[in-house]
Amino acid sequence: MGDAKRWDDWLDGIDMSGGRPVRDPNRVPELLEALRSYWTAHPDLRLGQILGNYNITCNTEDSVLLEALRGESEVEDPRIHP
Repeated sequence: MGDAKRWDDWLDGIDMSGGRPVRDPNRVPELLEALRSYWTAHPDLRLGQILGNYNITCNTEDSVLLEALRGESEVEDPRIHP
């Protein structure tokens, strides 16, 4: 049951009607705006510092990235470890 639940969570919000998974492209501007706002407020940080210090990887869900950039999560703040 655990694996099935994780798969269902992964598929949440993904359009499968075309035969392959497609994430909603409308999420991109919101993510980019959050990154722009954060990076503008912390211009001395490199992109790798922002993503790496928040442990953002290619498998990180968009919602986790948004929470981190908006300061709404408990993840480590990159300004502490520049």
